[in-house]
Amino acid sequence: MPDLKIRELFCPCWRDDADPEQGFAYLYLNEDNYAKLEAREATLGFFDRGSFVETLGGWARTVVTGRARLGGIPMGVIAVECCTVENIIPADPTNPTSQEQVLQESGTAWYPNSAYKTAQVIADFNNGEQLPLMIFANWRGFSGGQCDMYFEVLKYGAYIDDALTKYKQPVFVYIIPNSEQRGGAWILVDPTINPEMMEMYADSKSRGGVLEPEGIVEIKSKPIAARFADLHNRAGRMAAKGVICHEVQRTTAREHFYYRLKRQLLEEALRRRISTVVPTITRDEQQQLLREWFANEENDDEFEDDKMVAAWLEQKTDRVEELFGKWKAKVETENMVQHVSSASDDALLAALQSLSPERREQLLSSLQ
Repeated sequence: MPDLKIRELFCPCWRDDADPEQGFAYLYLNEDNYAKLEAREATLGFFDRGSFVETLGGWARTVVTGRARLGGIPMGVIAVECCTVENIIPADPTNPTSQEQVLQESGTAWYPNSAYKTAQVIADFNNGEQLPLMIFANWRGFSGGQCDMYFEVLKYGAYIDDALTKYKQPVFVYIIPNSEQRGGAWILVDPTINPEMMEMYADSKSRGGVLEPEGIVEIKSKPIAARFADLHNRAGRMAAKGVICHEVQRTTAREHFYYRLKRQLLEEALRRRISTVVPTITRDEQQQLLREWFANEENDDEFEDDKMVAAWLEQKTDRVEELFGKWKAKVETENMVQHVSSASDDALLAALQSLSPERREQLLSSLQ
């Protein structure tokens, strides 16, 4: 972690000596989330071995939150507990008639406590350590019982939306293998709520969409079309519709997100420098400018390759600085020309007289 908030995250070189085929073997097992999120001796997890540290562990256990490292880069983590957990509400010592309550909370659903926990850690990661965020999505929606509505589950769900809207670091939403992202839970992690920072990905064996296939069939199709509707929930179709960036296989997910995160961190640092020169520049114009700089050195078709772009930004810093300096000088020249062309004759004469005799003579000779 950087010692000051204004400093950039440290991005070490990629390293992974374990078998990538084991990367998501845990997702097919019914075991605790700790073994799922980090690399253990038996199998390889998503994050670096021994790096996952859970936070708020004893509260709202249907959601697992914590911090970990991906290839050495620190990240905030939000995952889903797939098993049913018990929520024990102790008796009120001031009320002799009260009794201890044991509530069963199913996994893959947001309850009032877990929704608030999710919103809280997102705000902590953004406002405190300014960590990039990885969300392993597997929510079927919100718990819609009358008691949950009374305890304001929708309000706490809206807090999640508010926290993600204000997030200033890269956010990756990954629909993991054999999981489903549905209903109101889909709306809360939709990347359109913060398109500058959020990106959504899905494994080829995952499902995603506001409605399940049965719901789509009831509205649009006959029962015989249920299988056809299910095909529309696959990762390939989600990529074709533009709701996710592209499909990420479980065997390459760890490496993909490492280089994607590294590229985004390096690009964001360069974007901030560009914005200081031209505060009114749009993000699309910044992207086009970065593409032009990259095309001067490499093949333009490789601009979508995160590994290539990250290596270019990291290893050719001198060349990047040279391109940035030329662009900055060009912008300053254009601004100066615009000011000079709109200046009065008296102002131009005063500016000319303020120059040294040698500089004035050099300027006049160049105009002849």
